Amino acid sequence: MDDGGHAAEWDEFSTDVRKKDQTIRNAILAGVLIGLVLVGLHQLFFGSLRAAQIESARIQAMSISKALASYRDDHEQELPKALQELLVRDANGKGPYLFGKDSLTDPWGLPFQYCRQGVMHRLEWPLREADVFTFVPENGRVIGNWKE
Repeated sequence: MDDGGHAAEWDEFSTDVRKKDQTIRNAILAGVLIGLVLVGLHQLFFGSLRAAQIESARIQAMSISKALASYRDDHEQELPKALQELLVRDANGKGPYLFGKDSLTDPWGLPFQYCRQGVMHRLEWPLREADVFTFVPENGRVIGNWKE
């Protein structure tokens, strides 16, 4: 029985379809693997970035704390009412103790918080240090100028 060459065409068509299917499967697999690698790199990079931001926030809080100590030494053991007072020269020509508003901003762009009474420090008043702190936006973890 003669099929007029249709069997050969069918085999060629079938082979082409299988090759295209294999190519599509390979492309999908490559896409999935690239996606997994990118997710892993994202976690690695942003995990490291988050740790660096937390450490930077802790260092900034300690720096502000040292500026507060200098202010207290220059002002008869009194602390400023607000952290912004650390940025200006007072009437007696003392200060500034920090430079630039960025020095009062955490790595996430939020202002540091300030508690003059220093509830996180173990010393008794008037030796108690003021608390300078901020919060990690994702989880609310407190980062401050005290030992954890």
